[in-house]
Amino acid sequence: MRPKLFNEIVNYLWEYFDDIKGADYVAKNSIPILFFGDLDSYFKSPTKIITVAKNPSHSEFPADVKRFDTLNKKITNTDVYIEILSQYFKNNPYTSWFNNFEKLLQHLDASFYGNSYPDDKNKLSFKWMPQPNCVLHTDICSPIATNPTWNDLSTTEQRKLLNKGESIWHELIKLLEPDLILISCKEEYKNNIVVDNNWSEILLSQTIPDISPRHKLKCAKFATSSVFWISSNVPPIAMKDADLPEIASLIKSHKDS
Repeated sequence: MRPKLFNEIVNYLWEYFDDIKGADYVAKNSIPILFFGDLDSYFKSPTKIITVAKNPSHSEFPADVKRFDTLNKKITNTDVYIEILSQYFKNNPYTSWFNNFEKLLQHLDASFYGNSYPDDKNKLSFKWMPQPNCVLHTDICSPIATNPTWNDLSTTEQRKLLNKGESIWHELIKLLEPDLILISCKEEYKNNIVVDNNWSEILLSQTIPDISPRHKLKCAKFATSSVFWISSNVPPIAMKDADLPEIASLIKSHKDS
């Protein structure tokens, strides 16, 4: 299932990328990444879930690993481009980063990885199982991979990327119509989805007594979606693995409230 309007957003994205790809801070040999994950499986999922961070890492385009199968393909064609993005988690994904989300998603009956975990040299630190809900990852600030990473860009560079990137994300969400949005990055960026005074804090200490007070969970509504911001260090999801089942339980209980 691919809404016809994906043609419009993909064409706009490539036009934008052509304008900005020569900037010093755009990752070399990169492509714009509208989303990561299997779009068809996402639309077939009982609960449609997306995760959100700031922008793609230049680590998505290492010299020695091919994460996106673009060779000899007309990548600006919408169907070809979406298929390339949809194959991401089957083709050398950046598991050491995405597993920070995956550890929580497993407790939400969801996964990035479909029916099988990819071949990976990194040993899993958690139990992985196939799940009924296929998750997409998106980036609120920009679909453009940068080098340096977002936090090391100048304020001017960040603003230039945000100017188009945030609007592209919001147009994408209209097409994806997620039931659940999980954002984990610096707290200020949650307000790019929902303005600050519409967020409610879920007090973690009431159900996880020994949790550090620096760990936060906040929720809001965005159109028809339930949105949860989860506190983060540089990688997403700052909580201990042992706390994630309870975090997932809180998200489930507040999702439809």
